[in-house]
Amino acid sequence: MTVHLVGAGPGDPELVTLRAARLLACAEIVVYDRLAASVLTLAAPTARRIDVGKKPGGGVDQSEINRLLVELGADHEVVRLKGGDPFVFGRAGEEIDALEAAGIAYTIVPGVSSVLASSAAAGVPLTDRRRSPMFTVVTGHPCVSNVDPPWHDLAHLGGTLVVLMGVQRRREIASKLIDGGAAPTTPVIAVERASQPDERTVHTTLAALCDTPLVNPTTLIVQLARPDSPRASSRLASDC
Repeated sequence: MTVHLVGAGPGDPELVTLRAARLLACAEIVVYDRLAASVLTLAAPTARRIDVGKKPGGGVDQSEINRLLVELGADHEVVRLKGGDPFVFGRAGEEIDALEAAGIAYTIVPGVSSVLASSAAAGVPLTDRRRSPMFTVVTGHPCVSNVDPPWHDLAHLGGTLVVLMGVQRRREIASKLIDGGAAPTTPVIAVERASQPDERTVHTTLAALCDTPLVNPTTLIVQLARPDSPRASSRLASDC
């Protein structure tokens, strides 16, 4: 028996990989996250569905999810359905550790990350050889309180900064980036529920980000200029 850690993508079933769709159609049990629920339409009607989604301020503890996967994986074909990609802030590493310790076989199926889906929704490339040679992805909600992204250093990197799970801390994040040298007028694009029917894109700036009404799940795309170079004309700048 096997536990398949499957990326559900950003929520649009048409963005699920063929392999993910095949595994869902054959699974005996689907253990799914809240943000992956819209992809359950691809699961077999006979499949048992178990909601382990995390919600702001609550949800199923990760240790309980690990225990459940080990228990079910011993006797069943299980799809562990995760929003986005399992290895992009998807806690797949913790679940793999538990499965390996118990001797349970597993596979990994990549998914379209919300990082990529949000970029596509906004029509803004994460990299552009004329002005953005790199992009950095960070979490705005680290699970360990003393392991926060180095916001001051990130402000000096330049390129494109993508912040996941940063809505609740957006005032603090914007303030730290500005303190680190980013201009208050730095353009920010916030993409709510990328790829979903109620998707929404909001154009703002670092200075105005804290007063911009946003709801989860939202991806923040920040176009940073290097402090030692003038900001080049860009789609982000012209759109904001």
